[in-house]
Amino acid sequence: YDQRQLALYLRGMALRHDVVGVTRLATEVEMHGETAIVRMKLLFTGGRGGVLPDSGSLYEVDSTWQYADPDWQLASASWRPAG
Repeated sequence: YDQRQLALYLRGMALRHDVVGVTRLATEVEMHGETAIVRMKLLFTGGRGGVLPDSGSLYEVDSTWQYADPDWQLASASWRPAG
């Protein structure tokens, strides 16, 4: 997926549901000097605000971060449906 597709997905979720949630389920970080590679699973949920969401989608997200004193800056990111 590219940035445009992610933006469309998130807009669609916001239009279809009163309540949208994002939950991080797992995170793995590899440090290589001033570069960090972060892998995580995110659960996107949507519903009407009840106890349980009406729908959900699980994604795997890979990102690379570069340290630029005093902050970390996102260098790249990719995501795909978890399968």
